[in-house]
Amino acid sequence: MSKSRPLSISELSYFNNARNNLELELQSVQQTLPSYAKDRDDLLRVAEVKRLTALLYLRQRLGTPRNSSILSPVSVGLFARYPIAFNTNTTQAPPSPGPLAMVESSTLAWKEKLVTDIIAIISTLPDTATLLWPLFVVGSVNIDNEEHRRFILERLQNIQNSRNLGNIRRARLAVESAYRARDLDHPRGNDWGREGRGISLA
Repeated sequence: MSKSRPLSISELSYFNNARNNLELELQSVQQTLPSYAKDRDDLLRVAEVKRLTALLYLRQRLGTPRNSSILSPVSVGLFARYPIAFNTNTTQAPPSPGPLAMVESSTLAWKEKLVTDIIAIISTLPDTATLLWPLFVVGSVNIDNEEHRRFILERLQNIQNSRNLGNIRRARLAVESAYRARDLDHPRGNDWGREGRGISLA
């Protein structure tokens, strides 16, 4: 609709409210394991990394609406609630677990925090196709951190080496294309729809 005409005041207000409510729900959702899998901490980490990826994707696709004040957790990631062992050199030491505090934060700082938390959690998980969507999203948000880039490309290549499927190859190639475009300062625009086609969201 917004491609053909400006949104009306009522439409913009409706959009802002719907988008804000969705983000706040994603921020506050609590991941729980069924009783038969209570010892599967890896499943909890996968669920949490996908929750954080959904938040990052929401911000990238819909942005932060004008004339609104989105509250963002100081620590939106897993480490705010579930202390787990760190296994990466790409991030700083995790904060000690504590209550989820809410403060206003800039869009850029919020995105960088999300990307760091997502990569930190992925670093504790094995190379499986279930991480394909988080890696694709993080690799498509124009991050400039070279360590993060190498980490993402290495994990995507490892997943492809273990399961050489078409959607995995497409995800890796799409991320590589995004990095090349970024490095060349190419105005590629938002190509999520085209480059993301055929990539599993499972």
